[in-house]
Amino acid sequence: MKNNIKKEKKKALTPWSEEDSSSTDKSQVEEVINICLMAKEEDEVSSSLSSHSIYNFTFDELHDVFNDLMNEFEKVSLKNNVLKKKLKSIDEEISSLKKEKGSWDNEKKVLIYIKRKPF
Repeated sequence: MKNNIKKEKKKALTPWSEEDSSSTDKSQVEEVINICLMAKEEDEVSSSLSSHSIYNFTFDELHDVFNDLMNEFEKVSLKNNVLKKKLKSIDEEISSLKKEKGSWDNEKKVLIYIKRKPF
């Protein structure tokens, strides 16, 4: 009885293991093929991009784009300077308010002291 069970297990396992190895081999081959196709596709895309590189622009086109970028830079630079001035003004106001708060805190302490002091 035990021998029959072992033989049946071997019979059952043998076709599966053969199928597994052949399907594994097949899936590995398919995976390699897919990787090769993806690499080829990537090469085609990169070569397509390089054919449309910046070297195909004329000097005038590049000069115009450069001028546009410079104009944009000047606008942003001016805005940055305005914001820096606002920040400096706000920092000065914060400093002034801290000093004012300090004097109010001192006055508060004096008033609390006077209130507690018996006459």
